[in-house]
Amino acid sequence: EQIRNHIKNGSSFLVVSSNTPDGFSSSLLLIKFFYENDIEAHFKFVNIIDDNFYQMLFGPQEKSYDQDVYIFLDMGSNIVGKIYENSKNKNKKIIIIDHHSLVSKSIKYENLYQVNPNIFGINGKKEASTSSIVYLLLKTYGHIFRGEEILALAGPVSERQDIRELTGLNKLV
Repeated sequence: EQIRNHIKNGSSFLVVSSNTPDGFSSSLLLIKFFYENDIEAHFKFVNIIDDNFYQMLFGPQEKSYDQDVYIFLDMGSNIVGKIYENSKNKNKKIIIIDHHSLVSKSIKYENLYQVNPNIFGINGKKEASTSSIVYLLLKTYGHIFRGEEILALAGPVSERQDIRELTGLNKLV
């Protein structure tokens, strides 16, 4: 719902993604969606978020990114507190879409929203990948897929969540 509201308001997006197959496939799904809907978005792929990267995201305005909304893909749930602390006095909205372990089960902070299946009792290690979450969010939004939905399977396969069969959210892809 938050993404939908930001789109309606004409917000610009910076997507910060892990440089893993799940992060890439999630990003590709969003890239296509943003492109088809003429939404301004920039993408940055990273291994880790260190202090230098926090400075680039949340530092002085003339040195940091200027997008309205930052979306973290396939990363962020384990550092949600640090992201929140660095962003809380900035005029930025943060959305974390991740399936990894949590340090907080809070969905909403002041300026930050967290989309993680573990919050809702779904096992993020076995039953959901970030690409399956992004796929389902876009599908809920009404996005019409034209073959790119196959990207949603790259996450569960790369995370080895398909050993016997796909389960949980992955099965809905």
